[in-house]
Amino acid sequence: MTGPGFRSALLAALLFSACGGEPSVNADMPLAVPAMPPSLVLPPVETSLSQVEGSANLQGSGSALVGAFRLQDSVGTIEIGGRPLPAVVVAESFFTTEAILLHQIYALSDDAFFMVWTYCSGGAIDTAYLLDSRDGIGRFDSANGTCNDVRRTSATTVRFPGADLPWPRVHTGFEVKGKSVQLHAAAPGAVLYSGAVQAAIPYAVIDCTQCDARGGWYELHSILWDPGSGGVTLGIFYLESRNHSRVLLEYVINLGSLKQVNSATYAAEWSFTGTAPVALAGPPF
Repeated sequence: MTGPGFRSALLAALLFSACGGEPSVNADMPLAVPAMPPSLVLPPVETSLSQVEGSANLQGSGSALVGAFRLQDSVGTIEIGGRPLPAVVVAESFFTTEAILLHQIYALSDDAFFMVWTYCSGGAIDTAYLLDSRDGIGRFDSANGTCNDVRRTSATTVRFPGADLPWPRVHTGFEVKGKSVQLHAAAPGAVLYSGAVQAAIPYAVIDCTQCDARGGWYELHSILWDPGSGGVTLGIFYLESRNHSRVLLEYVINLGSLKQVNSATYAAEWSFTGTAPVALAGPPF
C-alpha cells in the first residue's frame, strides 16, 4: 500500500514489480460477481512467521486517532480510537527520494479492520496514516516513536480473533473493464485471482496523481472474497494516469496467513465516471 499511502510516491520500481501476468480466463464465460454473504466473516487466525521473513520493531504513539503502538518482531498491539487492537506488520516499502521506510500494519477490532502505515526515517517515526474499513477515509496523524528492521531469531506466533464485520461501502467513482477484472463505481465487482473468480470490494480510494512527474496513479484499496473457500485477501488496484489499459494488483495480503501473496497484472480499461469518490484522500504513503 504505497500509496500504499504516501505523502509522496512509492517508487516507480515498486509499482511495476507486479509478479506474474494476467491470469488465464475463458473469454466465452462472463466474469459474474459472486453472491456474497450478509457480512464479512473472518475466522480466528493462528499462524507462524518464520526466521527467514524480515521483521520490524515499532514503538510510539500517534497524536489523534492512532494511539500507543508497540510491535516486536512485527507483532503486537496498536490503539485506534482508544482501543488496543491486535496488530501485525504485513508489508513494507521504501520511498527513496525522502529516505522513508513505510511499515504497513494490519489491525482488527470487533467492528472493523484497519490499515496503518508508519513513516520511518533514521530510526524515528513522525507520521502515521490510517485507513478505516467502516468509512474508507484516509487520515494522516502526527506520531512520535522509534523504528528499526530486525532479524527474527525464532519463529513468531501470531494470533488474531475472529470477527463478523459489515461489508464496507463501495463508492469509488471508477469503472474498470477487462476480461479478468471488472470493478464498478458503486457496487462490488469481480476479479480472476489465484485461479478463482472472486468478489472485489474497493473500500477506499487514494489519489496519488501528484506523486510523480508522470501523472501518478489512483489506488483502489480492496477486499477480495473467494466464494469457494471463503478466504479473504486485501490488495490495492493501481490505476496509472499514463496507462488506461492496464491495472496492477499489488500488496496482496492473505488474511488467513497474514502474509503477502502474489501480485497480478491485468489488461483492462479504466475510467473515472465523474461521480466524486467519498474517500478521495491524500496518499497514505
